[in-house]
Amino acid sequence: MVCEEVYRVARSPRFWAAIALGFLLLIPGALQYNEGPKDAPGMNPNLYNVYEAFMWAEKAWLILFVPILATLPFADSYALDRASGYLRAVLMRASYRRYVLAKLGTNLLAGGLALALPLILFFLVSHLFFAPDLPPMQEARMHPTGPASNLYWDHPTLFITFLIGVAFVFGAVYATLGMAISFWTTNRYVVLATPFVLYHAANFVLGIAGLARWTPPMSFYPVGVNNSTWLSVFGALALVFTTSIIAIALKADKERATLDKESE
Repeated sequence: MVCEEVYRVARSPRFWAAIALGFLLLIPGALQYNEGPKDAPGMNPNLYNVYEAFMWAEKAWLILFVPILATLPFADSYALDRASGYLRAVLMRASYRRYVLAKLGTNLLAGGLALALPLILFFLVSHLFFAPDLPPMQEARMHPTGPASNLYWDHPTLFITFLIGVAFVFGAVYATLGMAISFWTTNRYVVLATPFVLYHAANFVLGIAGLARWTPPMSFYPVGVNNSTWLSVFGALALVFTTSIIAIALKADKERATLDKESE
């Protein structure tokens, strides 16, 4: 069952489209970062470097669309299976519980990879255009703060790996949110759009309330505010994930009962 669901993701054009779109959304930020003189006398050769380019690109355009990228590959698959009748065919050879768990795990993986893979690819490609080392701290254009930021100056690659890991977790959580919505509606556009709307609505409300570090974008890009903490990043994500799982569990029980009655 798991292999079948993973295969569906791997051959899905939407999965690869999400990865391609994620990479393209990183380019404007990299171009913006690259603006300015490159040959000023005495300029440090590492002034334009891969680590700052990565963070700059992450916060420019990509951060606006991460909920869509996370849900695009597979989050609406349950709604599609239910509407198309594919779910009934699956339940003839597997239990409903096994089906749901396999779909949840696959969707979680797909959402995480949809955000992590473009970042990994961008970081690798950026080595062709930017220096692979940092300038002195006083000359740097960016000074990361928040979780794991103490790694940055001594182990910048490890810090970038941490940011990619955060992006994977974020994608997995928001893909789960999208799938939770798909249990309650068969409208795929509602499934894909709702996490995006909630993401920006919560960002606006919490920002107005002076709780910037708790906003959804800072769960994806924790270096975006000075007072970001482990709790503000992973606590917010844990809340979204737990709520999504509860929503799925509540609807799944009713769905299973309905399917059992229809099969009688």
